[in-house]
Amino acid sequence: MSKRAGLLASALGFMLLMPSALAAPLCGTEKKPNASEIRNYQQLIAKDFVDRLEPDNEGRALKADQVELHEIVAMDGWFYARIDTPYSETGYFYYDNTNGKPVFRDVMGGMIEPDAENWLLQWFRDLGAPQSVGKCFTRILLSQ
Repeated sequence: MSKRAGLLASALGFMLLMPSALAAPLCGTEKKPNASEIRNYQQLIAKDFVDRLEPDNEGRALKADQVELHEIVAMDGWFYARIDTPYSETGYFYYDNTNGKPVFRDVMGGMIEPDAENWLLQWFRDLGAPQSVGKCFTRILLSQ
């Protein structure tokens, strides 16, 4: 391998190992919450997580401090929080915040197939998200 190819491979390998929380979002604005805001997000997400579960689900024991926030991205009055919990895979919690009070709309988790763009755009429309938000968040999901 040439020296140039080796440097390129090293740089690409480094970028792959970088946590995505360090990378800027493709669109929207990444929020940098302080400790108090993080706690508020954790409480909001824990409540919405538990409220979505069946009464006998073990995840009903989720506590706010078990919500690991990786990223919060906002756009046009909406935001998502990318999180992990001991009871779930990585998930994207979507909120409509256009009236100044976050309203949980839905959560997305699992692997997103590259050909899911049209399905995702329709899903965001069905949530009531503006087209700009649907396009932005779809782009982010497809890049993960």
